[in-house]
Amino acid sequence: MTMAFSGLCLFMATAQSPFTVELENDSGEKLEEILIQVSNADQNLLLTQWTNEDGRAQFQMPEGDYQLTIDGGPGYQKIAREISHVSGAGTYNFTLQIKSWKLPEVSVRADYVSPEAPVASRSISRERIEKINTGREIPLLLQETPSLVAHSDAGNGVGYSYLRIRGSDQTRINVTVNGIPLNDSESHQVFWVNMPDLTSSLGNVTIQRGVGTSSSGAGAFGANIRLNTGNRVDEDQVMIRSDIGSYNTFRNHIQVNQGPWQVRLSNIQSDGYIDRASSDMNAYFIQYQKELRHSELKLLHFYGRERTYQSWYGVPESLAKGDDQALEDHIGRNSYTPGQIENLRNSDRRYNFYEYEDQVDNYGKGHTQLHWNELPGKGPWTLGASLHHTYGAGYFEQFEQGTGAIAFGLPPLVLGMDTISGGDAVQRRWLENDFFGFNLRALYERGPFNVKTALVANRYIGDHFGRLISADFAPAGSFPEYYSGESVKDDLSGYIQTNFQRGAWLGFLDIQVRQISYETEGTNNDLVAYDIDEKYNFFNPKLGVQFTRQDWRTFLNFGVAHREPVRSDFLVRTEIANPQPEQLLDWELGLEKSAADHRFSVNAFYMRYNDQLVPTGELNDVGALVRRNVDESYRAGLEISAEKNWMEKWFVRANATFMRSRLLNWSEPVIDYGTGDVLTNNFEESPIAMSPEIMAFAELEYRPLQDLSIRLRQQYVGEQYLDNTGRADRLLDDYFVQDFFVEYALTTSFAEIQFFGACFNLWDLEYSAFGYSFNYAFNGEVITENFLYPQAMRNFNFGIRLTF
Repeated sequence: MTMAFSGLCLFMATAQSPFTVELENDSGEKLEEILIQVSNADQNLLLTQWTNEDGRAQFQMPEGDYQLTIDGGPGYQKIAREISHVSGAGTYNFTLQIKSWKLPEVSVRADYVSPEAPVASRSISRERIEKINTGREIPLLLQETPSLVAHSDAGNGVGYSYLRIRGSDQTRINVTVNGIPLNDSESHQVFWVNMPDLTSSLGNVTIQRGVGTSSSGAGAFGANIRLNTGNRVDEDQVMIRSDIGSYNTFRNHIQVNQGPWQVRLSNIQSDGYIDRASSDMNAYFIQYQKELRHSELKLLHFYGRERTYQSWYGVPESLAKGDDQALEDHIGRNSYTPGQIENLRNSDRRYNFYEYEDQVDNYGKGHTQLHWNELPGKGPWTLGASLHHTYGAGYFEQFEQGTGAIAFGLPPLVLGMDTISGGDAVQRRWLENDFFGFNLRALYERGPFNVKTALVANRYIGDHFGRLISADFAPAGSFPEYYSGESVKDDLSGYIQTNFQRGAWLGFLDIQVRQISYETEGTNNDLVAYDIDEKYNFFNPKLGVQFTRQDWRTFLNFGVAHREPVRSDFLVRTEIANPQPEQLLDWELGLEKSAADHRFSVNAFYMRYNDQLVPTGELNDVGALVRRNVDESYRAGLEISAEKNWMEKWFVRANATFMRSRLLNWSEPVIDYGTGDVLTNNFEESPIAMSPEIMAFAELEYRPLQDLSIRLRQQYVGEQYLDNTGRADRLLDDYFVQDFFVEYALTTSFAEIQFFGACFNLWDLEYSAFGYSFNYAFNGEVITENFLYPQAMRNFNFGIRLTF
């Protein structure tokens, strides 16, 4: 301290002379309120000044060598220059270049997140996306993200796939593409299967953990995932890629970049690891981008169609673990038909409950977006607007054994004196929906101060209805719709975000208001009438502070988020009249160091929930988690991540999360099928279902040649409870999985050729990444039925890409 003070005194006492810095943009305009920092040769900050209205800043400095850092904010390129100051006044002139806002960056500004925002976040570049893009669904490709766990129903990452961040499932994670919500308005689910191969058209991905900054759509209770499409290249290209993998997995796509146009056609097929869990997915992506005089216009449309055999039922734990006696006990406790028993006994961990040939999900969804963005840097204001429309339609087909037509509201068949009400039936449960809206935004930047404001309005219209395809012993004639319902959901929100920077300090304030109106009326699949009319008003403030010094930054933030219940929360309610909205209070404290060859960060979080809707451990009749409110709960943990580059040949990426998730009080209702009574088990400080306490990821990459990359990836996920009781007989085992990748590129006279190879689950581990538990009692004895989702054993993928 004394030495530092003495040095400062010596600095001030040394003979000084002035010098002036003048700034202008590439149009010759003088730039006011631009931050200029002067550091010594050891990069210790000495003085800071802001330019005046003439674009000038003057410094009184002794002779010597100095480093000037000129930060013009998001609209300009940052400048770092060394100068040698000698006695006598001098003037240094600099021109700040407007940033080259190519398409990915302009798209980000539709949902702009400053990299300096005081939140826990990770960005994945286009180059990294290309490296990890193996044809699997997006959740499986993002596993390098801290606190993220992914799995797929089919077991091999193709078809229905899911992710969780900090134990929160993807219905609680806000996902947008170019600032437009992807979460279904009613279920909050993200159906990645409806967007096959979207990864090939992404420009970058930003993942904010915790509440994050305000965005359109439902509140973030685990994270924000912001996808941005497009990657404008400087030359026309044609890219063809083909992949072949285990379980008859094939991916083929062709992408053409021609002037302002980008077009992609894709097809992905797989038999799946789980029996009959096949997928056949087709997609196209069209994007047109035009740069106008001071703005940019972007129009895109992408569509996906999938036909996926259902495999969401899971595998009985006894069968997944090869316990024959436990399997027989399971069969004896449940009302399986002879055919279903034969299926169980003749299957292994790849078992699929469904055997009907067309037990499929068949759905198509198209997204249309129009974005206008004013190019930044022409003045303090940057404006933007977006219009969007999403249309989806499709069904899942189900075989119902022994239910008869009477279960679908049809009268029984009468033959003489006999009345027949049994028999098999096949139904299709349809969903047709429209989602449309607009997004208006403005960004004001002047010197150290910027304000972003946005107004977002969306409407969702969904039709749910069921149709019989066939039914034994049904009366002659066509089958009418046996259930139907219509939903309308309006979502209006606005937010204002403010950053103010002074020297090394940055203050952040983000205030969002959100108003939701949800109306749905009709009958459900069980022919039970419902009529729901709910309105919610949410106030979501967020504030933070950040301190930056050289390569280090530390931040502290606090955020509030609210979420409305989803459709199934209303339809499956039993013990409460209506599910209540949830509230999250999130505290985050982070420390990060970023340098040219390494990066390190540590983040502590405490997420306190009021009225959290938590899974009971059961599934409803379409595979969604059944949930109910609990008064108080929390998630708390520590996230550590690091990256290191050695000699440009060795790269290490690693992260680990240590987390505790608890319900302060949990009451488990258990129905006794012998007596009809309802037993209640009470728990305190019980663990939240599917929330591992340890998650870790590591990747080691070696580049012996410039065009050759060899990677070994490892992921560890700790034990997870299948429900909220913390009972040892409802525990999902931990697992440690390794994957191996090789990539090689060569350039010929006619094309650039890249070869890809991957081996997933290198050591052939038998593991399950998800599960649920169904519990009941019989004459006072509690029976536990666990179901798991086994993931694929050792499997391979090989690919080639040609770029002309």
